[in-house]
Amino acid sequence: MSRIDPATNTVTPTIPLAGAAGSAVIDGLATTPGSVWVGLRRTEHDSATPPLESTGFTVVRIDIASNTVAAEIAWPSSVPPDATFALASHGTTLWIATAGSLARVDATTEVIAAVDIPQSATVSECATRCAGLVASEQVVWIVLHGASDLLRVDRAIPD
Repeated sequence: MSRIDPATNTVTPTIPLAGAAGSAVIDGLATTPGSVWVGLRRTEHDSATPPLESTGFTVVRIDIASNTVAAEIAWPSSVPPDATFALASHGTTLWIATAGSLARVDATTEVIAAVDIPQSATVSECATRCAGLVASEQVVWIVLHGASDLLRVDRAIPD
């Protein structure tokens, strides 16, 4: 992961992502105060037979003061290999949507909590189609890839 100085347009520095051992694809990016969160999809493939096959997902937290990886959160292996991930943040809360689920991560403690998503036909489509995620103080929106569907989760952030 490279950090670019906007004043000089130069890379200062490049930060190795420990979760990226082997091949990895960045599958999401979000910020919280003092941190950048990077979703990494670890991949394996036979060079003769693309596309890449997912072997797992890790969320890496970069401390922007030290430009180092400060934490890694490995995602459960129960997530389907073709699932997509989306990251968003609001304040000190990181949100991760995938495989029909939504999780809230406290960025200060790195504690993960599942959030109930209202059941509907749209929720099952999120298993492989999460294309985006946006969080505000009271609502989290999940955008589904390839459709005009938006899933709204109210009061996802505790009072």
